[in-house]
Amino acid sequence: MLDWFLSGKIPVRTAWIVFVVVIVVTAAAKLSHFGGIGGDGLIYYAPLRSFFIDHDLDFTNEFTVLNPSPANCLPDTHFKTKTGLVPYKYAIGCSVLWIPFFLLGHWIALLLHAGGLRILATGYSRPEQMAVGLGSVFYGLVGFFLIYKILCRWFTRELSTTTVLLLAFTTNAWYYFVIEPSLSHLCSMFAISLFAYFVIMRHHRIKPLDAFLIGVSAGLMTMVRNQNLPFAVLLLYEFIDAKGRRSLKNYAGLLPFALAGFVIIMLPQIAFWKVVFGSYIAYSYGTESFDFLHPHLLQTLFSPNHGLIAWTPMIAVCLAGLPLFIIKKDARIGLPAALVFLFQWIICSSWWCWWFMISFGERPFLDISIVFALGLAAFLEKIADRPRLLRTFSYVSIVLIAWNLCFSVMYTLFRHNHCQFLHRIIAS
Repeated sequence: MLDWFLSGKIPVRTAWIVFVVVIVVTAAAKLSHFGGIGGDGLIYYAPLRSFFIDHDLDFTNEFTVLNPSPANCLPDTHFKTKTGLVPYKYAIGCSVLWIPFFLLGHWIALLLHAGGLRILATGYSRPEQMAVGLGSVFYGLVGFFLIYKILCRWFTRELSTTTVLLLAFTTNAWYYFVIEPSLSHLCSMFAISLFAYFVIMRHHRIKPLDAFLIGVSAGLMTMVRNQNLPFAVLLLYEFIDAKGRRSLKNYAGLLPFALAGFVIIMLPQIAFWKVVFGSYIAYSYGTESFDFLHPHLLQTLFSPNHGLIAWTPMIAVCLAGLPLFIIKKDARIGLPAALVFLFQWIICSSWWCWWFMISFGERPFLDISIVFALGLAAFLEKIADRPRLLRTFSYVSIVLIAWNLCFSVMYTLFRHNHCQFLHRIIAS
């Protein structure tokens, strides 16, 4: 199978068309039947719905009577901030990214209602939910395409496409494309990949506009998930390669443009914090916290309770390939990418709920798919000229794809029973 892709027997354009069609059709089928907003997505969506429908930022009705289904993750509306509003713990980046899709879904709902159908454009109608879900699917697909473009800097188009397809179908990406697109991870993966794209693809050619775009993309990934800010470490790619004081002075001259882009894109988040919490910067998670002195490092990777490698074994191959990328391809980007993984590993392992409750594996790691793509691509290139090894890995990949898809279905069916059945399968 893999040798067909790597040899060009399956054209890159055809592979991408099939990939997009499969993702969109399966996601649309699920969204049309079950809706697109659930779990933590009910919280991520609340600012968007409240702002455009209620014209306020009071989420009391969003978290009580208006939700299409109950969810344990919803905040207690009896607690109020000092401004008298319901506390909101997440960043608002997803709501911002969903705006054009929501407006389209809202317009369709209004048209259908005017046409005599019993559809109320309350913000939770089926067209509005579908539009938001497909918005996440769109950003996820763009994110994977940006990863493909980045990989093409070092690898062939065929190998880069193969890498993206393997990541999509052997990791939890497919689950969040199809089953729970309203969570933040597809939007976050898009924003991080966009930042990486501007940093890597504009390397050695950074002008004021490029610096501004880097700042904008850094602000966007921070506004989607605040814990993404440390991933700006990818900018080390520029400074590691800078030679002499003149180069560093030039970078210092571009810093104001990057900061301007970052601040401008973060203004909605800053204004939101001011309205809801009464301060321009707020820690919105309340008593939820990190314990960096006692991280659950091994459990995060290997535990049957949503461990990253235990649930998505292909990640082990990606991590094994990352040193190959650093040594054989480009240490200047490979080392910062490894730091991104290290930061994500520490952040997730130190969170009070390191298994992320009802989660398909360690879902925050989907956000840094670009890091895993670099390692997987380097591994594939290493075995590409070894037919027997490549054939063996092809069979392993087929098994992992089948495992991932079947596991996703099983998880969907059993997740509300605390996944005990799935945990026993993993542990065995």
